Amino acid sequence: MAKRSGLLLSGAGLVLLALVGLCLTAAPVTAQGGATPTPRPLFDVPDPNATRTYQSGIIALAAGQRWLVTANTFSGTASVIDIAARSILTEIPVGADPRALAVAPDQTWMAVTSRQEGTLSLIDLETFEVTGTVYVGLWPWGVVTDGSKVYVALEGQAAVAEVDPVAGRVQRLMPVPEQPAGLALYGDFLYVSHLRGGALSLLYLPTGQVAASAPGTPDSGLSPAVWLNPYDGTIYVPATRYNAANPALTFDTTVFPVVNVFRMADMTVRANQRIVLDVGDRPVNIPFDVAFDRARRWLWVVNAGSNDVSVIDTTTGLARANIKVGASPRGLTRYADWSYVFVYNALDGTISMIETAFMEEVDKLAATELGLPIDLLIGAQLFYGSADDRLSEDHRLSCATCHFDGLSDGHTWADYPGGPVRTPILLGVAQTGPWGPQGQYDELADYDWLVRHVQHGGGLIEGNLTPANGGPNAGRSPDMDALVAYLGTLAGPGRNALEIAPEVILQGEAVFQAQGCATCHPAPLYTDGLTHDLEDGSGSGAVDTPSLRWLWASGPYYHDGRAATLQAVFAADGGPHQLLGEIPYGDLDLLIAYLRSLPLEDEE
Repeated sequence: MAKRSGLLLSGAGLVLLALVGLCLTAAPVTAQGGATPTPRPLFDVPDPNATRTYQSGIIALAAGQRWLVTANTFSGTASVIDIAARSILTEIPVGADPRALAVAPDQTWMAVTSRQEGTLSLIDLETFEVTGTVYVGLWPWGVVTDGSKVYVALEGQAAVAEVDPVAGRVQRLMPVPEQPAGLALYGDFLYVSHLRGGALSLLYLPTGQVAASAPGTPDSGLSPAVWLNPYDGTIYVPATRYNAANPALTFDTTVFPVVNVFRMADMTVRANQRIVLDVGDRPVNIPFDVAFDRARRWLWVVNAGSNDVSVIDTTTGLARANIKVGASPRGLTRYADWSYVFVYNALDGTISMIETAFMEEVDKLAATELGLPIDLLIGAQLFYGSADDRLSEDHRLSCATCHFDGLSDGHTWADYPGGPVRTPILLGVAQTGPWGPQGQYDELADYDWLVRHVQHGGGLIEGNLTPANGGPNAGRSPDMDALVAYLGTLAGPGRNALEIAPEVILQGEAVFQAQGCATCHPAPLYTDGLTHDLEDGSGSGAVDTPSLRWLWASGPYYHDGRAATLQAVFAADGGPHQLLGEIPYGDLDLLIAYLRSLPLEDEE
């Protein structure tokens, strides 16, 4: 791999020297007061003309641009598609919930992550066989490879795994900020996007340490991808901005779809270059993946919720085109000359083939036959989609905007009936009724109220809704019933996903029982299904008892999000959770460790 050393670099080579906050070693002073030269720089920065960048994604080209390969999230497979023949060459099982793939530079093998299984599958592209399956950690997402090493973002454990593909094992885990998702590799530099918070981190691989970490904006989130343009030192990260503090939300002020633009030189956001998609193009939902056409200076943005692609002229910030594609598009790739762009549609198992000369879809290639029953497929499309007018005015909002993968956006929304309400996780939600912050819904079909009043859609149920805790809304709309059925499939990882030591769990459980926590939070659901007035001075009245399962993934805490951490839950608040100062600090640490281990029972 050709590289340039020293400070005389052009383009991104020069700006990258500042990128990691280089502190050049001070030259030692001799006895005569002179200076002895010290070798520098500390980092050998790649030449962008000689060093390839690698971006993680759900679709890629292989076999000299003759094949497309896809990670089929809702089929548990990876596909190889012959573009000329318009046919699937093979479909290879890789485990549940594959999220991304990476093709080796020599194009003889590829790696695919399986989020639910926690694994990386290594696939021979000559025999189409899985040659190895490596357990990498909790919730693997993005993956990149330079051929010698494979790097995997572990969303669930705030780390990047480095895998030796020959030995078939994890060589090291490199800590990064929470929820890493997208990856881009450039020489010794690994750029990491973070799903919640919209942050961007730079991992320096020779040391395995984060050299710099830059926030997006305080209200950014849903950032599953990162794209590098080292020629002008620019990084593009798709994101959704959440306007949670607005006390008077309207349909067009709740969230904003953007692409944040970072400077490689100092890892800061270029606010004046941020691409605001609902201004430059039109209202879209969940910008999910991006690719930059350097010749035209066009940025292609895949919008997973609104089922379209925005093509933005970065010199003006305005759209050159908006192209409709299939259900839940989550990634794109393209020919080297940008004559055709291929968009992977995760929830109809197809690939939209776009001819760039005409900016339109000219063909749809089959990638997989989705393995979901029809009601769950419809429910998933309704959950992740915003293109249906019944779901959202102007196609701005979907259920997944705040609950992607059944998780939480991490925000507390000010404009909610009854006072501020944090976004809860939906993992295992079907088992933990009643629902709503005050337990006001006795069936999940009552959530059509949220579709109408939060997402500002027309509603999936025709006519007026029956009152909360009144007559049934279930059975009144096949589509709402399908959405409810899909919600029932949202499951978290198995028991003790963080692998907390058994002896710590036992000691923490003893504290849990001794403090009477199990009275309201009995196993296995860790909720009594009732409402309680905590009498803690918050004035909230009776609130629903939340489940304690997957607490490590569900902060902030309390229904109004006033506790940022589990430690804060037990600080003095005058309520039944006040334990700080009441029990030894060591016992409190054990209790929190126990809570972070839940659930301890596998889901049925």
